[in-house]
Amino acid sequence: MMKKWFAAMLPLVLSMAVQAQLPGTVPPVSDPVKWSISMKQVEGPVWDLVFRADIAKGWYVYSVKSFGDLGPMPTVIALDTLPHVALVGGVAETSEHVLEGMDPMFDMNVKKFKEHALFTQRVSVTDPKALITGRLDYQTCDDTKCDFPYPLYFRISLTDGKGEFGPLPFPAVAGSPGGAMSSEPVNWSLSVTKKSEGLYELGFKAAIGKGWYIYSQSITGDGPIPTTFELDSISRAQLVGKATEESAHATEGNPLTWTPRLSRALRMSVMCGRRLRSGRSSCSASSADWWRCSHLACSR
Repeated sequence: MMKKWFAAMLPLVLSMAVQAQLPGTVPPVSDPVKWSISMKQVEGPVWDLVFRADIAKGWYVYSVKSFGDLGPMPTVIALDTLPHVALVGGVAETSEHVLEGMDPMFDMNVKKFKEHALFTQRVSVTDPKALITGRLDYQTCDDTKCDFPYPLYFRISLTDGKGEFGPLPFPAVAGSPGGAMSSEPVNWSLSVTKKSEGLYELGFKAAIGKGWYIYSQSITGDGPIPTTFELDSISRAQLVGKATEESAHATEGNPLTWTPRLSRALRMSVMCGRRLRSGRSSCSASSADWWRCSHLACSR
């Protein structure tokens, strides 16, 4: 059994965690934040790697500063451990549109950016021909909801003056075939939308790798484990109704090696919705069991 946890901050902070089911490759998603990479040689082996966030109107990206478990998720730029790269200080952040103060979404003082922001990591490089790889994580919110996008993996070629993002980790060796690689065949992301006072909708989106499947919530009997979303026993929130599911790539019947009792498998991309009622600020957690299968094998 595998578990993957997501933090979902509801207004006045409802912290939600969920565990995923199957595989993944990241599909196109509507993202209010667009990222780009540039690089500048400072002097000799010292370079600045600049990550620019262009932020849609009404949306925000948060500082690299940690605001604790009940605050927004900070922007994190983490370079892979590479023998030819050494960090020079931490990530510097600059923007002409900085907002600092009380944030009603989190009921605390935060630092966030609108329109655009630059996050700069200075590095010292002994081999400028070798790739620099790593991962970028961030959270974005407007005044009513927050999105927790997929991690963005990146690779940078200093000699070519190019940087690119991908949905899965890049190999650190220049010229490695196959582009991005991942040991996990599924990626999940989480969005939170306020529907009315005290009522929130959680959207869990699974991006499923080619040749892999996850399974519907309606599966019964001796087949694979269905997707489930449950609050833990100490939660002060309540689930409302049943979780919904939708996918443009649903497969009915017996797509793998199970008996015909297998009713529905999902591949490529699936969105599951869950409504939750909370009458006060609270922290709660939920988990979901999952089963991963390809045409050759299944594992928990």
